[in-house]
Amino acid sequence: MPTSINKMESGAAGGYNLNNVNLQNYSGEVIPDSSFNTTSLVKVIIPNCVTTIGEGSFFNEEADYGFAYLSYVSLPSGIISIGRDSFVGYYDSLEEIIITNNSKYYTIDNFLIEKIDDETTIIAAGKMPLNVVIPSGITSIGREAFYYQIKLRSISFPSSLNNIEGQSFIFCSSLTEIIIPSNVANVSYYIFSHCTNLSKIYLYSTTGWDENWKNSCSATVFTYNTNPTTSGNWWHYDDSGNIVEQTIA
Repeated sequence: MPTSINKMESGAAGGYNLNNVNLQNYSGEVIPDSSFNTTSLVKVIIPNCVTTIGEGSFFNEEADYGFAYLSYVSLPSGIISIGRDSFVGYYDSLEEIIITNNSKYYTIDNFLIEKIDDETTIIAAGKMPLNVVIPSGITSIGREAFYYQIKLRSISFPSSLNNIEGQSFIFCSSLTEIIIPSNVANVSYYIFSHCTNLSKIYLYSTTGWDENWKNSCSATVFTYNTNPTTSGNWWHYDDSGNIVEQTIA
């Protein structure tokens, strides 16, 4: 990078063959939307002067072609805003996301988490194990937070979860079944789009959900009911905690 830069334009480095991005000579406060949509990035260090990272700033737009190299992200303590779709798509490479001494953003288990008042949202997921347990206390899954996590086989949600933003699990093609907790009252559009192996979704109610929540997903939906009497696909737990399915024609 040149000796002094105080401003970037949206998409400034998109498409370039960059490996390491060290913005030590950058004196601006904002990294605009889509600034570094480049699949060859390996390491990103963001200076202390930066307070805002725009939407999709480090989005891996070619994850579906198998390109994912970014392994390390260091964020300054003064960050006050990180846009959605940043640092997503690095399903098999992003080993470490570092941010310290920040009252709004923090990391747990390689999740980048945003806390605003009582809402605690996963906004990006780095390299994940095959079977993921979302930490207790998480209330929301951010838009495209699990974008192209193609190795993810199962995910367990905490009872604290109440909101799932749009396309949260898009292209999670190894998921086969999922249980959505009873407290989830808000679900946005296409959350399981292109989850090609997802065959069963167990939930409690879709009241208040976006009408397009299941678009581009062929899974069978089972609704919780311990004593169903009408037609539909139903489920409940037995005394041992196992799922029991019932279909009434």
